[in-house]
Amino acid sequence: MGTQLTTQLLKRFVPLSSLRRQNLDALLRKTRISAVEQGKIILKQADNDERLLYLVSGSIMLTAADGSTEVIEHNSNAACRPISEAMPRQHTVTAASAVEYISLDADLLDVMLTWDQT
Repeated sequence: MGTQLTTQLLKRFVPLSSLRRQNLDALLRKTRISAVEQGKIILKQADNDERLLYLVSGSIMLTAADGSTEVIEHNSNAACRPISEAMPRQHTVTAASAVEYISLDADLLDVMLTWDQT
């Protein structure tokens, strides 16, 4: 692991890809990559933490309240969007392998998207 955080990496994700360069640079300065081992819980169902999680490497398993599961790989289309975005969280997200992810403040991203629209 040890993925380098760059603006190019951030551009892989929606809606980050729509940000102007200056706002993407500002977001880059406020973002870090986190790593977890296989089996660790990243998010819990019903959490209301106002973060957006993007999968950088590895795979995760989403488990819904009814027990249904979905595995998302870092190179899939689903990984381009925030993982379990709805608040409160609709899934428990567990690392299905060693995982790297970024976590952003949803309010900060909303502000930056608004700046880009004005």
